[in-house]
Amino acid sequence: MTGAEKLLHRNQGWVRRMLSVSPSVRADILGGQHPAVFWIGCSDSRVPPELIAGAEPGELFVLRNIGNAAPPEDPSAMAALSYAVETLGVSDIVVCGHSDCGAIKAALSLPAAGPMETWIAGLRAGLGDVSAFLEGASDPVRAAAERNVRTQVSRLAATPSVRARWAAGAVLRLRGWFYDLVDGRLIELFPPLTAPTLPQGLAVTVT
Repeated sequence: MTGAEKLLHRNQGWVRRMLSVSPSVRADILGGQHPAVFWIGCSDSRVPPELIAGAEPGELFVLRNIGNAAPPEDPSAMAALSYAVETLGVSDIVVCGHSDCGAIKAALSLPAAGPMETWIAGLRAGLGDVSAFLEGASDPVRAAAERNVRTQVSRLAATPSVRARWAAGAVLRLRGWFYDLVDGRLIELFPPLTAPTLPQGLAVTVT
């Protein structure tokens, strides 16, 4: 049985479990999605958002890509952000990085060849002068991965979708989380960011 075939087989068990839950739960799922959280996570197979956060179907609206990035020039990321904020009306946006991140390792190394380089170059640019914060770091990859989370939250805070929501007085919190593969725990890297007063277009620095 191949890996993909195993997934099809496991789906049957999931269906049985879903059928065993109360009719009201199933009705909620079929009645449309109303997630409170927009989760931006890494594509790494070891960090599935619903599993590590213990979320049920309907609780998370998810965007995953290499390095949990939210570049304003990426139409996919910005479309997902717009839908989450403007249509679904989420109250929290979580950017979740993780330890042992391959994308961050690539960003810290020499430029890669091939189609990955453009994406990795964006992550590398967001890290800035790595020597300033990696000096003395016991785990350089983790230090850089945490910095990347801060960068992505800062980028989100400067987007039109987020600014418009804040300007309207709606509750919208930007959160930076980190998942440790060693102990399986999620931690919050800094207090949630809510409605900073900034001139249009000015980036936010999350410390």
